[in-house]
Amino acid sequence: MCNPFRGVHFDVFSRMTFCCNLATAIGLQTEKHIIGKFPTQNLKELIAEHYRKIADFIQARFDEEDKDGFEYSTCLWCFKHFNAENKKD
Repeated sequence: MCNPFRGVHFDVFSRMTFCCNLATAIGLQTEKHIIGKFPTQNLKELIAEHYRKIADFIQARFDEEDKDGFEYSTCLWCFKHFNAENKKD
Protein backbone atom coordinates (compact mmCIF):
# COMPACT_ATOMS: atom_id res chain seq x y z
CA MET A 1 0.00 0.00 0.00
CA CYS A 2 1.13 3.54 -0.76
CA ASN A 3 2.73 5.19 2.30
CA PRO A 4 0.64 8.40 2.26
CA PHE A 5 -2.49 6.25 2.71
CA ARG A 6 -1.05 4.89 5.96
CA GLY A 7 -0.84 8.27 7.67
CA VAL A 8 1.18 11.43 7.93
CA HIS A 9 4.96 11.78 7.97
CA PHE A 10 7.30 14.39 9.40
CA ASP A 11 10.92 14.71 8.31
CA VAL A 12 13.83 15.67 10.58
CA PHE A 13 13.10 19.37 9.91
CA SER A 14 9.55 19.13 11.38
CA ARG A 15 8.03 19.39 7.90
CA MET A 16 5.05 17.24 7.05
CA THR A 17 5.83 15.55 3.76
CA PHE A 18 3.50 13.72 1.40
CA CYS A 19 5.50 10.51 1.80
CA CYS A 20 8.41 9.28 3.90
CA ASN A 21 10.12 8.02 0.73
CA LEU A 22 10.05 11.51 -0.77
CA ALA A 23 11.44 13.00 2.45
CA THR A 24 14.71 11.16 1.84
CA ALA A 25 14.72 11.27 -1.97
CA ILE A 26 17.82 12.49 -3.74
CA GLY A 27 17.54 15.09 -6.45
CA LEU A 28 14.12 16.60 -5.75
CA GLN A 29 13.65 19.53 -8.10
CA THR A 30 10.72 20.96 -6.18
CA GLU A 31 9.30 21.18 -2.68
CA LYS A 32 5.73 20.34 -3.67
CA HIS A 33 6.01 17.15 -1.59
CA ILE A 34 6.18 19.34 1.54
CA ILE A 35 2.76 19.98 3.01
CA GLY A 36 3.81 22.35 5.77
CA LYS A 37 5.80 22.78 8.96
CA PHE A 38 4.80 21.94 12.50
CA PRO A 39 4.42 23.69 14.94
CA THR A 40 4.45 26.78 12.72
CA GLN A 41 1.20 25.57 11.17
CA ASN A 42 -1.83 24.05 12.86
CA LEU A 43 -1.61 20.24 13.01
CA LYS A 44 -5.30 19.75 12.14
CA GLU A 45 -4.89 21.92 9.04
CA LEU A 46 -1.75 20.01 8.00
CA ILE A 47 -3.52 16.67 8.34
CA ALA A 48 -6.50 17.92 6.33
CA GLU A 49 -4.12 19.18 3.61
CA HIS A 50 -2.38 15.79 3.57
CA TYR A 51 -5.65 14.05 2.71
CA ARG A 52 -6.54 16.68 0.10
CA LYS A 53 -3.19 15.96 -1.54
CA ILE A 54 -4.02 12.24 -1.57
CA ALA A 55 -7.19 13.05 -3.54
CA ASP A 56 -5.11 15.15 -5.98
CA PHE A 57 -2.60 12.29 -6.23
CA ILE A 58 -5.29 9.76 -7.13
CA GLN A 59 -6.78 12.10 -9.73
CA ALA A 60 -3.37 12.73 -11.31
CA ARG A 61 -2.77 8.97 -11.60
CA PHE A 62 -6.18 8.46 -13.21
CA ASP A 63 -5.47 11.30 -15.64
CA GLU A 64 -2.17 9.71 -16.72
CA GLU A 65 -3.24 6.07 -16.72
CA ASP A 66 -4.04 5.90 -20.43
CA LYS A 67 -0.87 7.66 -21.59
CA ASP A 68 2.08 5.86 -23.19
CA GLY A 69 4.82 4.97 -20.73
CA PHE A 70 2.52 5.06 -17.71
CA GLU A 71 4.36 3.91 -14.60
CA TYR A 72 2.30 1.28 -12.76
CA SER A 73 4.49 1.23 -9.67
CA THR A 74 3.00 3.79 -7.30
CA CYS A 75 6.38 4.72 -5.80
CA LEU A 76 8.12 5.10 -9.16
CA TRP A 77 5.20 7.14 -10.51
CA CYS A 78 5.37 9.38 -7.48
CA PHE A 79 9.13 9.90 -7.82
CA LYS A 80 8.55 10.99 -11.42
CA HIS A 81 5.58 13.15 -10.42
CA PHE A 82 7.67 14.97 -7.80
CA ASN A 83 10.74 15.09 -10.07
CA ALA A 84 12.91 12.96 -7.81
CA GLU A 85 15.56 10.41 -8.57
CA ASN A 86 15.67 7.08 -6.81
CA LYS A 87 19.43 6.70 -6.41
CA LYS A 88 21.19 4.21 -4.23
CA ASP A 89 24.77 4.61 -3.05
